[in-house]
Amino acid sequence: ICPGTTDNCTEGDNYPDASSCLAYFVCEDGELQLRHCSGFTPVFDIHELECVELSPGFDCEYRCKTAGPSTEQPTTTPETSSGKTSQATTTPSSSLDPCNRDEFCDEKAILPDPESCLHYYYCADGQWGRIKCPRGYLFDWSSAYCRDEEVICHPECPPKPTPVEPG
Repeated sequence: ICPGTTDNCTEGDNYPDASSCLAYFVCEDGELQLRHCSGFTPVFDIHELECVELSPGFDCEYRCKTAGPSTEQPTTTPETSSGKTSQATTTPSSSLDPCNRDEFCDEKAILPDPESCLHYYYCADGQWGRIKCPRGYLFDWSSAYCRDEEVICHPECPPKPTPVEPG
């Protein structure tokens, strides 16, 4: 059962989030209230109906299909003025760039830690929290969860450019 597909819920029962394995709903006073998994149990298991540790076989892809909002950012075209192309970099939202993380973030976003494959960043309450994978596991950026084999670790960030004084 996915949130929004039932007219009533059972008090105290947990329901999976329709679009994310990082959150779930709990029935309180007949209404579904959004909750987030965190710490050592960062993902919601749709079979156990509770937050669990990440494991190599965890399937985060099995979710309800919804037409909910997308977390993808639209790309922008560099503006031109007086016939000259302005030097603009078109990157996805800097909050989704692990090398240029914004202080604030969108709920449930996940980013690799560019300094450690043992860690990743998870957004809760609008701010990034650094989470360590369970012992023996590394964060796999391609699948966005901790695994114990064939891990694709995010590359290190390039050095920050030295500002040049205008002159």
